[in-house]
Amino acid sequence: MLARASGGLPLQAVLATRQLAPPTPITTTLHEGNEMNMSAADSADRDALEHHDDWLDRVSTLMRTGRYAQAREIAGRLWQAWRFKMGHAALPSWQIGCANAWACYRTGHYAELGHIVAELGRILGEATEDIGEWQIEYADLKAVHARIMGEFADELIIRNSVVEQACSAYGNASKQGLRLELNRASALRLLGRFTEAHQLDATTANAYTEQHGPNDPSTLRVQAGLAMDLRELGQYDAAVNMGRRVLSAHREALSPDHPFVLGSQRMLAVTLQRAGKPHEAYNLAGDAYQRLLKQDERGQDTAATLAVMASTAADPREGANHGMAAVDMMRTAMGPDHPFTLVCEGTLAVRWAMAGAHHRACALANQVVDRSVARLGVAHPQVAVYAANLAGTLGKTGETEQALRMRHEAAVRAAAALGAKHPVTLTIERAWDWPWLYWDTMQL
Repeated sequence: MLARASGGLPLQAVLATRQLAPPTPITTTLHEGNEMNMSAADSADRDALEHHDDWLDRVSTLMRTGRYAQAREIAGRLWQAWRFKMGHAALPSWQIGCANAWACYRTGHYAELGHIVAELGRILGEATEDIGEWQIEYADLKAVHARIMGEFADELIIRNSVVEQACSAYGNASKQGLRLELNRASALRLLGRFTEAHQLDATTANAYTEQHGPNDPSTLRVQAGLAMDLRELGQYDAAVNMGRRVLSAHREALSPDHPFVLGSQRMLAVTLQRAGKPHEAYNLAGDAYQRLLKQDERGQDTAATLAVMASTAADPREGANHGMAAVDMMRTAMGPDHPFTLVCEGTLAVRWAMAGAHHRACALANQVVDRSVARLGVAHPQVAVYAANLAGTLGKTGETEQALRMRHEAAVRAAAALGAKHPVTLTIERAWDWPWLYWDTMQL
């Protein structure tokens, strides 16, 4: 029975095993030994499916409160039970499938997410209902899947299209349209288009603040995006101040272990590192890391936090150890050539160089440059930073002529992408002391 594939318990028993109160209309009949016989299990599953709206409300509550693994377990069982016991009625199948897809995304079950998105595409093609809203959510899920695959340019193409659909259907100032604009700004940042992202986020932030107030979760999310924009534009003090405000507001509204709180800690730590405050950044990231170890099912959040610890550790050898752990974890979570994996590898190469392992660092840094050009394109500012770090490492090995040439090329690319007065461009141009740079633009 597919509805009992995980752990032997039927759909109804999931909340009981998680010590969660089930929705009122659904009852759980547990037999002695906390097991259900086959007929009771089938009856319980049928009853749960008849009240799937109550279960979807529970999934939505779990997602809002950051309990993604529990949400996925319930949504996954409901999805399996519905498809194999109740057929493919379009509306319930769509609602349950979308809930399961978002839960899979948040827990890092990316292969499963890909299968669900494909199935949702089939349901969409066969639907006879009004599917305008479905098409928007389907496109949003496809954009998320493109990011997971590291195809940032494809993600932006999809997001441009879905924003246009949403604005046409709901209006430019609708909550749906604003949420999708926020996602589009995130896609622009991943492509290194920081000025455009900042302009979009500023407009969206004003609209969210007017409609929902300064401390609404959606407003805080767009402010977090603004803090990242400011950081990438080199406005570090303003970025730190906004990052602190977002983290403070999240801590007041949510539990210390909520994913939004831990994500805010990591992003503020990255900004603090750029602003020349590595000790505070290390402590902040270290606290987030310890909390993530207890709950991060997908691994990429922990890996990204470890990468911050690698870049801010006072001892380069300690940083290298954190960096190796981050690389291994991110390769497992996202694949060997994903841009987020390259961020971790670029950090590790710098820490190896700072620890004196210059030839080992050069070998890795050279791979990172080549693979980042293939994945991001030669004009991306991240590529300029990777090339500058490779030049710095070459300079330490005595390959001065080649290092100077590479550093100059990196500075030209950085100036084209970021501007001649950007702190990153100015740092790259300081060829005489071979400075290294950390450039973390991961958005998870």
